[in-house]
Amino acid sequence: MNGRGFYKKYGKALDVVASVIPSVIMAVPLSFFDSSESRFVVLLRYIFFKKVCESWAANVFIGRSTIIKSPDKLSVGENVSIHAFSYIDAAGSIRIGSNVSIAHSCSMVSFEHTWSDPHTPIKYNKVELKSITVEDDVWLGCSVRVLAGAYIERRVVVAAGAVVKGRLLSGHIYGGVPAKIIGKI
Repeated sequence: MNGRGFYKKYGKALDVVASVIPSVIMAVPLSFFDSSESRFVVLLRYIFFKKVCESWAANVFIGRSTIIKSPDKLSVGENVSIHAFSYIDAAGSIRIGSNVSIAHSCSMVSFEHTWSDPHTPIKYNKVELKSITVEDDVWLGCSVRVLAGAYIERRVVVAAGAVVKGRLLSGHIYGGVPAKIIGKI
């Protein structure tokens, strides 16, 4: 049975379990089994993030060794897959729509460092929070980097290794550093 079928069958029960188990209790087994892709561990990740994220819809897959920071500012739609070794920092808020595939080793960072104070090392200068939006029906290829303030419209493909900054328009394939239109869907 695939994830979508499993969720249709057991989704309501999973939501009930997620609502009653304290997130602190879930964090221990989640970190202990982080390198596993077993159905049990995938289920634990789902329950944990459903509990701690701003919003978390049905049938969301989180791959092993994925890091999610500031989950309380992360909204995820239904039928989303975030594959292994991805990094998501939602400090400035991240909204991911439905039917989105985020391939392995992608990163999304919703803040930028500033360097305006010359008397303070750059790494200690103020940080600017900037939200990221990924609309429905988007595919981020392997190792895509989505930077603060990015807005990816619906039905977009971003090629492996691309760096996304700014707005990506619907119905296109993007690639490169920075990401530019390389094709039409």
